[in-house]
Amino acid sequence: MTAKVLIRVERPDAPLPSVINNTRDLDRWRVERQEADAQVRSQVSQRSAMLASATVDAIAKKDAAISAARIRAERADAIVTTAERRLAEEEARQAAREPERRRRYAAGKKAAAEAERIMREEYGPAAAELADILSRLAELHAVVDAANADRPQDAGPLDPDAFRSLPSKPARHEIRTVEVLVDEHGQETKPPIRVAGGRSLGPDDGSPAISVSGYGNTGSDGGMRTELRERQVYVEASAAVAAPSLIRTAVVPGLAWNDAPFWPPAKS
Repeated sequence: MTAKVLIRVERPDAPLPSVINNTRDLDRWRVERQEADAQVRSQVSQRSAMLASATVDAIAKKDAAISAARIRAERADAIVTTAERRLAEEEARQAAREPERRRRYAAGKKAAAEAERIMREEYGPAAAELADILSRLAELHAVVDAANADRPQDAGPLDPDAFRSLPSKPARHEIRTVEVLVDEHGQETKPPIRVAGGRSLGPDDGSPAISVSGYGNTGSDGGMRTELRERQVYVEASAAVAAPSLIRTAVVPGLAWNDAPFWPPAKS
């Protein structure tokens, strides 16, 4: 259970903890309360003994000392009482969560056992099969590399991974949904926000909203609200991105800590 801060106490001049967040800190304040109560009793007893012989000023000073002792005792009692209540509340909250914790833990324990079974029984054969596929691809790549190393004059480079690459896209205009701020009459008060992957063509570009596809919540500031409007946006061109070679980037680890990986093969 994570420790919780039960109560903060302003006591810069005392060795007592200024933050009570566990029972050890609380016990120290319980001792403080006991000592403060004992001090009050002692001061009151001394006052009774000095009534017949002490001066008025001495008795007044003793009354001030008793008052200060009582404040110390009352403060300690208030701190302990508050901390005990909060501790009891926190314990009750944690107890209420315990059944759900146990349910989740039982499910997690079952899942952990199933995960171990899959790794022990299924991962090895599947990893070996994948490593065999990668090995066959590596053999084919070696033939491709040899062909690329000395191509005919009119032949382009061969790339088995080309179909996995991201193709280039030209600059274009697209219809996208953007969020705009409008007044109570439905007029836009500022250009729409930038949309991901493009810039909006606002009213000054001569491309007004095509249709309203949804509304936001109406605000309380002069009827201002947000609306989702379909708008033509300019999307910049993007270059092609070549996919890295699968056989050079794929890693199929071994099962145990010291097991050699299924792929890539160990260098001889």
